[in-house]
Formats: sequence, structure tokens, C-alpha cells
Amino acid sequence: MNWLARFIGSELEFPLRHRVFNLLALVGIFIGVSTSISNLLLGLYSEMFITFTFTVFLVCMYYLSMTIKIFPAFVTLLFMAFVFYPAMWFILGGTSGTVGMQMVVLSAMIALLLPPRRRFYFLIVFFIMASALVYIEFRYPDTVLEYHRQSTQYINMWSGLIISCLANLLLVLLVINEYNQESARVKLYLSQVEAQKHEINQQARLLRVKNQELSEAYDKAEQLNHMLLDEKAMLELVSITDGLTRIFNRRHILHCLEMEIARSREQDGPLSILLLDLDHFKSVNDTYGHLAGDEVLQQVAQTIKNTVRNTDMVGRYGGEEFLVLLPESNLQGAIAIAERLRLNIAALTWNYEGLHVTISGGVSEFKHESMWIFLNRVDNLLYKAKANGRNRIENDSALS
Repeated sequence: MNWLARFIGSELEFPLRHRVFNLLALVGIFIGVSTSISNLLLGLYSEMFITFTFTVFLVCMYYLSMTIKIFPAFVTLLFMAFVFYPAMWFILGGTSGTVGMQMVVLSAMIALLLPPRRRFYFLIVFFIMASALVYIEFRYPDTVLEYHRQSTQYINMWSGLIISCLANLLLVLLVINEYNQESARVKLYLSQVEAQKHEINQQARLLRVKNQELSEAYDKAEQLNHMLLDEKAMLELVSITDGLTRIFNRRHILHCLEMEIARSREQDGPLSILLLDLDHFKSVNDTYGHLAGDEVLQQVAQTIKNTVRNTDMVGRYGGEEFLVLLPESNLQGAIAIAERLRLNIAALTWNYEGLHVTISGGVSEFKHESMWIFLNRVDNLLYKAKANGRNRIENDSALS
């Protein structure tokens, strides 16, 4: 079909409707030339003039379509259906001539060239016109010019039949070629779609595997994150906690005291502290051993923690010394807490025969001095309690 594409255009240049029009124009030109020649040879000069005019018109339309790529199908069909063929009907014998066969070919061309709605209306009008031509010939037979010789009619019928068959053959070949090409394109498209579908399924499976891996990695990351948070919290707790007694260590309890002093200065609120020391703790280690000494430290620390308020803070200040911060407590309240602590610790029972544990301590209220002066003052009270016989609590009022 490459030879046909040279005359009607390739599918890359023109859509199917445009190429069908080009084919129609070529067939019309061939019909016009052959009919003009036959009419000239048969001496039908008026008929020759009409067919020659028709041929020139189709050559112009074909030129516009192929060169300038204008699609003058509707104008051409109007001219052929309502000007050329009616004229040829009356001068070429009507139903006894070849115009009827050519009009059948034209109707097939119309079916391919026009859009559906316009095609429907055009065919209705075309059918009415053809019916009118037959009716006029039947009612007024003198309006149709008969062939002068029977040989002329046979020659014209023979040429018209050949031309109509040729036109139909070319039209069928064009449609079959278009169908085959479209079928090949559809098969290629389906194979590409199937390949893409297979690739998409493969990618979907890979994505599901990746999503599963990512989900597992996310779960592991969450677990590690929780472990890290727990580890961080544990490390923070270890960094501020005394390993033996499980209360604040010296560094952290001093930091807390510094913060409470700043808050007391800012809010002008009361703040008191207790500094406690176990009496004769060295003799406990010497008599019962260091394990017993550790047990005593742990039990005393827990007793202090259970006796004070939730807002109070307890820390290990030294070997057997404990520092208790009492926010929002004046001296009288702090003395009461200290005495309660002393009595609770003295009442503790031990699994070691003859072991009795007491504490001595100093109680002081903050007087807007520096932290170290504050600590030194309560430390002096502790030493005073030791000097005055132990198992007692000294306070600021006693210091004066």
C-alpha cells in the first residue's frame, strides 16, 4: 500500500477521513478524465464539457487537500451530490446510464468522510434527491437525454462499471489497510500494557517488601529509641543518685540547694535545711563489719525519705552525713521534722545484737546569706550536737 500512500498521503500526514477524501478526489478525477475522453470520442460534446468542468474542480480540491492540507470534503460532496450528478443524470440516460452506480460509490464515501450527525442528515437529503431524480425521470421521461446509439450506452455502462468497481476496490483496500495497521497498533499497545502491568506488579511486590522492611526497621528504631530514652533516664538517675542509699548524691543535692536558695531570694519565702550525721558510725563498721554499715546507711536513708514531705529533698552529703532540704519551712517547722526524724531512727531495730543507731543534727533557716555560709552555719550546729552528747538536734536559736 506504499504506492497508494504516495497519492492519498500517509497516516503520519493525514487522518483517515482526509485520506479517504483524497482517494475520492482521485477516483473522481479518473472518472472525469475517462468520461470526458469517452464523451469526446462518442461526440457528446456538451457532456464532455460538464465532465471536464467537474474534473478541473476535483483537481483543484485535490491540490488544496494534498499541498495546502485543507480538508474541503463538505464543499466537494455538496458539488458532486447536488450539482454534478443531477446534471449527469439528465444528460447520461438516468437509470439506464452509469450515474446510479457512481452515486452508490459516492454514498459510501460520504459514510466515511462526514461526522455521524452530519452524515445522517446528508444521506437523508442525498436519498431524497436520488428519489426525486428517479421520480422526475419516471414522470417526465423527456427530461432525460437518451443515448443516441446503443453502442454508446454499452461503452458508457462498461466504463462506469469498471470505474465504480475500481473505486470500491481502492476504498476497501484502504479500509483493510487501516484496519490491519490499527490492529497491529492495538496488539503492540496491549503487549506494552501487559509488559507495563508486569513491571508494575514487580515494582508493587518490591514496594511491599520494602514497606515491610521499613516497617520492621521503624519498629526496631522505635524500640531502640525507647531503649535509648530509658537508658538516658537511667543514666540521668544514676548521675544524680547515690549508688548505695538510692537518694540524691552530694553534687545534685547541692545543686538543688542552690536552686532553692535562688527561689527563696526571688519569692522571699522560707527555706530550712537539716544536716544529719550517724552517731559512732565508725564503731558500727568496726564491730559489725562494712556490710552492716552499708545496711545501716540504706535503712537510715530510707527512713529519712519516708519521714519528710514529698516536696522535701534528701541527699547523701558525706560518708554518713545526710542533707535534707525543707522548702517553704521556717525554723519551727524544720525543728519538728528533725525531731521526728531523730526519734524514728532511734526506734529502728536491727538484726545485729547490741546494735543501736542514733543521729545528731543541726537545723537552720536561710537568712539570705551565701550557700556556703548557710551550710557552714548548719555544720557548726551539727558539731555542737555532737559535742553536747549526740542523739540530739541543735538549731539557730540554740546557737545564739
